[in-house]
Amino acid sequence: MADTTSVRRGSAFGGRVAFSVYLMVAVAVLLELAFRGYFAWQAGPRVLAYGTPWYRNAFSEYRKKELLKQYARERLNWHANENALNTVSKHDNEKRGYFKFFPNETKYIKDIDSGQIFPVAINSQGFRGREFSIAKPDHVIRVLTLGASSTFGFFNKDDETYPYLLEQRLNALCHGPKRFEVINFAIPDAGVYEIREMFMAEGLALHPDVITFYEGRNDSVESRATEFRQADRSEISTGWLETAWNDAARISLLVRFVDEQAAAHAQASAEETLESLRDLSAETSEVFLFDLDQIRKAAKRRNILFVVANQQANSKSWFGIPAARRADLKGVTYADELAAIERILKRGDAISGYEFDFLIHARLMRDLRTWAEKNTLPFVDIIGLLDQERQHLVSWVHLDTYANGLVADALADEILQHRLCRP
Repeated sequence: MADTTSVRRGSAFGGRVAFSVYLMVAVAVLLELAFRGYFAWQAGPRVLAYGTPWYRNAFSEYRKKELLKQYARERLNWHANENALNTVSKHDNEKRGYFKFFPNETKYIKDIDSGQIFPVAINSQGFRGREFSIAKPDHVIRVLTLGASSTFGFFNKDDETYPYLLEQRLNALCHGPKRFEVINFAIPDAGVYEIREMFMAEGLALHPDVITFYEGRNDSVESRATEFRQADRSEISTGWLETAWNDAARISLLVRFVDEQAAAHAQASAEETLESLRDLSAETSEVFLFDLDQIRKAAKRRNILFVVANQQANSKSWFGIPAARRADLKGVTYADELAAIERILKRGDAISGYEFDFLIHARLMRDLRTWAEKNTLPFVDIIGLLDQERQHLVSWVHLDTYANGLVADALADEILQHRLCRP
């Protein structure tokens, strides 16, 4: 009888334990589903697949591998072109504080889509475009376009760059004895420091009436395209228990939530990365605006109209973007892309060097606008102008002919507001 009672008590206890386990599992599953539903509503439907290979592939290791393969492939093709051609990437005429082209050099560019190779006209002053005299003729209103490769027209023919089109627009809209002369005063790879030095050394001697500025992506480059920023729990794991917990956090959104609420290492790492990014952006912006302010002061002393434009860009390849991939950028605004990268970083997932630098570029462009307004400089919003048509970016910053035409129109409209000619 005693044995039977013991068996019954054991069976009842086992049943209670099993029921408790089932109940806890059921509650955990319900909570997990509730968390997934809530965060899917907040952040997007991909969260429903959290912890699965599909989710990890979308945001983590698969993405990193694909970015590395893409960069290696593009870099290989680019270097093959560089070795075969005397391209505009090579400018070996070293000056004090900047580089430029040698007078009358023969340079070439390869079209991204067609593969066509076409020549680039370098004049006797070492700049792109037709000849001009150092002394400004009396009948000329002279404009210098300060910038780097996107102003130079890196993937454009001579008659497709926005400085070339700007001259056409201005002269088509103006009448009278004076004509506009636009000098493409840009060298690929230049940052604002090199632009400043070249303007002080050679630009002022040309006695321009107007200068424009369109640059920023080169100054935002703080990392190579193959570097990644991410918060990886596995790198800071100290024991099997923590490893098991971290593994569970990768699978369960509920565990991830508890983990982050407990101020786990990944959250701290993400915050530290964001703080570091903010500090780096602020430092870069300070230097960027300092050099730009030197140009402003020099222009003010000589009564030169200084027109500033922000620069449209993306976080894609420096080497060029195939047409099929460019189509994906249509309707995706600069702010949309910026917010998407920030979400990836806050999750602790990998972002590419291109994307990291894009975040810095956004800070530069935001501060550039504030600086221009503070100094009451004419400002042209190229980011807003091209925001719904970013498929016309053929690389991370370079524009096709259509977009160059829009930039030229916008700059011409601003310049003509300052009564330099009779419309």
